[in-house]
This record gives sequence, structure tokens and C-alpha cells, in this order.
Amino acid sequence: MSTFPSIGPGVPEPIKGYVGDVGGIGGSEDIFKASDRRIGADVVLSTLVHGSAAIVLLMLVALVGILFVAAVPSIRTFGLKFITGSSWRPNEREVPKRNAQGKMIDEEGNVTTSRDDAAKEIIPPAFGALPVIYGTVVSSMVALVIAVPLSLGAALFLVRVGPWLTPTFVKCGIVGMLLTIALAAGIDHSPLFGFIGVLIGIVLTCVLMWIAWRFEDPRIGTRREIEIPVHAAVVILIVILCRSTLGISWARSVAFGLSGSALLYWLAPSAVAIMSFLIEFLAAIPSIAYGIWGLFMVTPFLQGTLEPPLNNFFGYVPFLRFLHTDGAPTGRDMFCAGVILGVMILPIITAIGRDVLRAVPRIQIEGTQALGATWWQSSWAMLHYGKSGLFGAIMLGLARAAGETMAVAMVIGNSPQIHSTLFAPALTMASVLANEFAEADTQLHTSALLEIGLLLLFMSLTFNVVARYLVVGGKSRAAGAH
Repeated sequence: MSTFPSIGPGVPEPIKGYVGDVGGIGGSEDIFKASDRRIGADVVLSTLVHGSAAIVLLMLVALVGILFVAAVPSIRTFGLKFITGSSWRPNEREVPKRNAQGKMIDEEGNVTTSRDDAAKEIIPPAFGALPVIYGTVVSSMVALVIAVPLSLGAALFLVRVGPWLTPTFVKCGIVGMLLTIALAAGIDHSPLFGFIGVLIGIVLTCVLMWIAWRFEDPRIGTRREIEIPVHAAVVILIVILCRSTLGISWARSVAFGLSGSALLYWLAPSAVAIMSFLIEFLAAIPSIAYGIWGLFMVTPFLQGTLEPPLNNFFGYVPFLRFLHTDGAPTGRDMFCAGVILGVMILPIITAIGRDVLRAVPRIQIEGTQALGATWWQSSWAMLHYGKSGLFGAIMLGLARAAGETMAVAMVIGNSPQIHSTLFAPALTMASVLANEFAEADTQLHTSALLEIGLLLLFMSLTFNVVARYLVVGGKSRAAGAH
């Protein structure tokens, strides 16, 4: 006999235990009894689903348990001082013995000025994780400061600007870039004239793109084709560029120009799709490739061009004086690591942010524009509507920045010290594991490194828990209350 209450006259009561009973009152306990067989497909599927979820949780518990057991010697030796300590000394050190006044003494306790005559004392190994925690947090914050504005801007471009771009507009942009390269390389090889050539090229690029927008944007008026002048300009500029920079013959330059124009004609209609693919492709580049690029390209540029004026600027501004360093910047420092991490997490935030903004209902944007909102105001409303997803994208980028290993280890300088300036070498939790784990020759050293791995795991878990609470915590509790 059914346990369901009567719905009303003339309406048959639902039969308990069948598929239509899913979610009904008192029917959930018999959800898998739709079949007469004791072990049916529903039971098998339920077992697989529950087992998969349990395996994932067991893997996390096993990982935490293994790291905790391996870190027990370090936890017993240093306790909470491991987190607050700033000394990182893997090997014991022999130093001259000193008295209370800090003067060297010999075996009899007499003051001596010779290090050879002074008595020796052994300083045991010491490990403190505060420098690597500080390096991880600061480098990740620098990466977010660099990546988040660029990522959100690129996502808005791909969603709101890209679909309106005409092929000629894209071609004019590429023509402008070629013109900029030709002016920078062909006018003069001195830095001053090269810089002037770049400025002229940027201005002309903006003018060309404005002309294309005015002539071909369907929202402005009747479209007027300007394809032939654009392709002629492409051929001429590629010829000049190849001739001036590569020094090849005019015949080969013309061949390159015609090939480049044909390629441009083929690529321009799908420029937005190509840009989306290239942005996502950045996420597939191996970490070691980013490290090599940072070591041989970014580091010399920062050392010789960008960091000296920034360091001088920080020295003259009173409230930014803590970012100044008295020594000469080396390029292999916290700032370089932050730049590399910013480039690495940019495609992740951009790709997820693009998908989040695409999921915003069209009626939401059209409604703001119908109320008189400007393009910027409607874009801001779009960002506000998708703020939960965008925040999740930022947290995923932060998680990768905090756990990145090889690229950071190659450019950060690897110095276990805390400096307020960004232009000094540092260490992160992941880079110290990469640098020292294979060379750890004592149990205490290995245990200290594994405790850092445990702290890094808990740090990533904390980031995700806090992000979920800030984004959907209150909503999920309210939904569960009903």
C-alpha cells in the first residue's frame, strides 16, 4: 500500500519505488527498486558514483597523511617556530666561539683576535619557513596585479569587441604592426630614432584602425570597401620590412609580401577565434619554456632597462621607500618571478573569464543599454553579473601562481631571506622544494621540505575554501535552509 498522501480526487497516487518516484515523499529510499533484479544497472551506477567520490576523498586524505607522517621529525624539532622562523640552514656550521660581549675567545676563555686561535662551536641545522611563505605570497600578488587587468580586458575584448570587428579592421591593425616594425628597424639603429619610429608606427596604426572602423562598421552607416588599399599596403610594408631587416633581394621580398598578403586575407575573418586559440595555447606551454624565456629575455631587460628607473623612483617617493634597494638590481628577483607568473596565469584567467562573460544573458546587457547605459557601464554590469565566476577564475590563477615550480626557480634568485623590496632575490615554497629536495642528505632536511609541501597544500586549500565562502557560501546556506 502506498505511503503517499492523496493528491486530490481523480488523481492517482504515484506508485512507490519507480523512476517517477525520484525525489517524492518517502520514495528516495526505494529509488533503485525499479527493477526486479537485485543487482541492476541502477545499483551498479550508484556504486560507481559513490566509489568515485570516495576515492577522490581518500586520495586527498592519503596525500595529507603521507606528508604529515614524513613531516613529523620537523614538527617535533621546531614546532610553531618552523612557521615563524626565518633561518634556513640545511647543514651544521662551525663558527668561532664568542663571549657575552661578542668577542672571540680561545679554549681557556681568553679574548683573541685570530680566528685560527679561537675556540670552535657547532651551530646545528635550523629551518624556518617564513621566507619561503613570504616569497610565495608576494610573488603571487605581483602576478595577480599584472594578470588580472590584462585578463579581464582581453576577455571583454573577445566577448564584446571581437564579434564586431570587420576583416579590414583586423588587417589594418596588422598593417600598423608591420609599419611599426619597419620604422623601428629601418629608419635608424640608434635607440632614440628607433623609439621615435615606434611612436610614429603606433600613431599611424591607430589612424588606420580608426579609418577602417569609420568605413566598415555596420553600426555607423553604409559600408564602403577598402580592401584593395589595405592589401597593397600589406605587400609594400612586408617588402620594405624584409628588405631592411633581413637584407634579402627585392624579388624575395616581393614574394614574401604577396604571401603575407594572401595569409592575411585568409586569417582576418577569423581573427577573434585565432586570438582565443593563441591565448589558450599559452596555458599549454611547459613551465621550463617560460623559465628559459624569463632567464634569457626578461631578466636582461629588467636588469638593464626597467628595474633601475623603477628602483630610483621608489627611492624618491617617501611612502614607497621600502620598495627601494641600495644595491644594483640583478633582474633575477621577486619582481621577475612575479612577471613570469603573471604571464603564465594570464591565459587561465582569460579563458575562464571569456566563458563566464559569454554566459551572461544577452537580455541583461540589452536591458542596461535600453536604460541609457554607456558601453563602459554595460560592460561593468556584465562584469558585476559574472563576478562569482570571474573570482573563481582569479583563484584558479592564484593557485597556479602559488604552486609554480621550475619557471620561478630559474628567475627568482633563490635566496632564503626576507626583503621589503621587489628587486632582491627570494625563494618560494615550490622553488625551494625543486632546488633542495634531491640534495637533502639528512632526515631533518627532508622532513622540513615535506612540511613546506604540507603547508603549501593547506595554503591552496585555504585559498579555495575562502573563495567559495566569499562567492557562494551565503547563497548555498540559504538554499539549503529551504
